[in-house]
Amino acid sequence: MPRPARMTLALFAFYILTSAVSAHAECAWVLWRVESRMEYPGDVTLTRHFTEAAYPAHPDCQAAAVRMTKVYYDFHAKLGVAAELKYTPGATFFAYRSAGREGQAADSRTYDLQCWPDTIDPRGPMKK
Repeated sequence: MPRPARMTLALFAFYILTSAVSAHAECAWVLWRVESRMEYPGDVTLTRHFTEAAYPAHPDCQAAAVRMTKVYYDFHAKLGVAAELKYTPGATFFAYRSAGREGQAADSRTYDLQCWPDTIDPRGPMKK
């Protein structure tokens, strides 16, 4: 292979590699809240996804996930609707079981805060 062709190929390979690295570095991180609910009797499960916010770096997103989990935990604890409220400080997940209100079935719920790159949708492929 002639020398100019090798130099061109080397420059092209360098460009491709540096583009991929900088594209990943520029990636935003999205904080998702995944709520799951299981009703008794019948064990009907419902899972919903909500976006909370976007962050420039993964550590920022993870720190926000910990903060928001505590906020949701405190909110549910203050409401007093939970018979069993399970939370570990520093976690991004908590669960509770409600006794059920008048005319409503008891249920269990989980809140899971997850950080995903903005290029990925944790709900999976959308059906047409």
